Amino acid sequence: MDDQHYIHALNDFKTYFKDDLVGFLTSKKNVRNQTSPKFKAVVAGGYGLSVLLTSKYDMPNKVITKDIDITISTNKTLLSFDECFDYWLLKVSKFIRAQKRPNDYKVVVINTGKHKIPVMGYNRYALIMISFKRDDFVDLVFTDQHLPKSVFDKSMSLKNGLPIKKLNGYLEELLALIYMENVSHVYPDLYDKRNPFDGWYREKGKKDIERANLVCGLVKNKKYKKYCKIIEHTAIEKLASLDWAKRDEYFKALEGLINMQKFLLKDTIEIHEHKENHEHTIKTSTLE
Repeated sequence: MDDQHYIHALNDFKTYFKDDLVGFLTSKKNVRNQTSPKFKAVVAGGYGLSVLLTSKYDMPNKVITKDIDITISTNKTLLSFDECFDYWLLKVSKFIRAQKRPNDYKVVVINTGKHKIPVMGYNRYALIMISFKRDDFVDLVFTDQHLPKSVFDKSMSLKNGLPIKKLNGYLEELLALIYMENVSHVYPDLYDKRNPFDGWYREKGKKDIERANLVCGLVKNKKYKKYCKIIEHTAIEKLASLDWAKRDEYFKALEGLINMQKFLLKDTIEIHEHKENHEHTIKTSTLE
């Protein structure tokens, strides 16, 4: 994909959906003293971290990724899932039709039904995946994930036109992902694919550890110190010579943090799994 075309398409997307993506962060109490927005959104995965590192820490190109995973939540919001999903699908359609070259875009809709995520404590309902010039562009995943305003870096979100988490949130997300990639019984399919030692796509697992080490060097909260110690490069290098069972036991030490937090990570994982498998696809369409 041509970078300039991608940048232009992304800017168009952020402008068109600005109120939807960051408007709830500036909403004020209504006459009934309530603050419930229509829905909430957050950018998960590598893109959100890339934006934060570039904008706030002057660290461009440390995390390189183009496709954007956005979680849409209807937890404590005015719209139900059905209303929210219909709203987004219609607006995505209008956005694409408003472009000079609408045929450059393709939309895949996946309705999974109410799917309980017990470890994370919420449900996932559907996905809307948008591609641009045959490359991944924006993925929208619909959940009832709890998203308090304290999760967000408000200034960076408003500056970039995307709902961006605080650095702590992205570290928690990475550590949760590393936990699932390295403890075999937690998420077997993910372990088989992304385990950094034996996985089919082990480079992805290694990349997650590299990113987490980068963020560990920036986060100041002491509660993460012992978890960052687990993924230090020197420790990982020593683990390479051990069998899987001993590595399993080693990475179980991340479980303490997993039990303390509710992460947004599972959405990102399952988006990519559905792209590979399309087990629940009910509709594929090109919006023209």
